Amino acid sequence: MESFNCTDTIKNKLSKVVGTPLGLYNANTPTSLDSLREGARGLSAISANFYPELYTALCKGANETRFSQQADRLQQHLSIMDAVTRIKYPLSAKVFLGRRGLKMDPYTRVNVLPLNFEERKMLEALFDHYRMIVEQFKY
Repeated sequence: MESFNCTDTIKNKLSKVVGTPLGLYNANTPTSLDSLREGARGLSAISANFYPELYTALCKGANETRFSQQADRLQQHLSIMDAVTRIKYPLSAKVFLGRRGLKMDPYTRVNVLPLNFEERKMLEALFDHYRMIVEQFKY
């Protein structure tokens, strides 16, 4: 499999904000760790609405040598999990947050169809995976 390297694109974007009050906040989960390591100020991923503590851990661990391998592993998890969070967003986020215990109504600013059985199963699997890994990435 050919490896894709987005570092040049990220570096180019970061070079545009040098010396300005602006900063890069990457919204793309698969490239988030690369952007943080290149100097991005933070992240703005859709998935951060589902599990902000995992993105906080990624931001904290991105440039800490002692957490480098852990951040790499977390990045892998988040990249895979990201695909599910895109399903009928923002409704999926409300369902997920409801599963986490937040009282949420299923109403959104975007008109989306209700989640079907398969989509609900995918969100349940995402929730189970989240619960399985969340304790591993507290640092």
